[in-house]
Amino acid sequence: MTDEFEKINFDEMFEQILVRDQMQNPTPERAAELLELAAAHKTNSLNYEMTEELRQYLIDCVQEYAQGTQHEKAFGTAKQMGRPSQEQKHISMNAHTWGIVLKGEKVLYALEETADVFNTTYDTTKFAWEKKNHQFGERELCRIGLDVFLVMNNRTLTPEEEKIATKYLKEEVSVSAIRKHNHIRKKYKERYKLKPVKRTVADESFDEFDSNSTDG
Repeated sequence: MTDEFEKINFDEMFEQILVRDQMQNPTPERAAELLELAAAHKTNSLNYEMTEELRQYLIDCVQEYAQGTQHEKAFGTAKQMGRPSQEQKHISMNAHTWGIVLKGEKVLYALEETADVFNTTYDTTKFAWEKKNHQFGERELCRIGLDVFLVMNNRTLTPEEEKIATKYLKEEVSVSAIRKHNHIRKKYKERYKLKPVKRTVADESFDEFDSNSTDG
């Protein structure tokens, strides 16, 4: 392993290999994980830059829906994130609502506007926005809607938008993203044969990485 290779942060290498494996052997599960990693970058939740490999993969993913309407982009992105079909409409509505809320509009107005666009009722858009995860108590579909909005528009949250998102998610915007990132990282740690080494770079611990994936 060369010195240049060793200096690369494991998280960056992890992304690169995950993209490589997805390109060689595509799976819906890994596609969803890559888009979750991309969304974590878009919310400024990770302490490293998105790799060029993931950036290009993201461009390729959204290209399929690039000429579509905002609805089609949202539905397509939610589907690629591996969300069940029954959730995709609610997630798409939430993505549309976020587009309004992040401009500084009140959520009541945003939900009413979304209801008009999706030809549904205010109660339906409110349900989608406030639906909780029974295990974690968080606004799960609301958060996924934010991820979809950012990914499909190639947007990164501004500091002011982070404050708005935190207000409506009722938790720091990075909490869920970091939780998902750590879960994915842990899942692939053994599969990619990650081995710790005793060294630090710029006061940050790094890991040595054996990129021989055992993923079938």
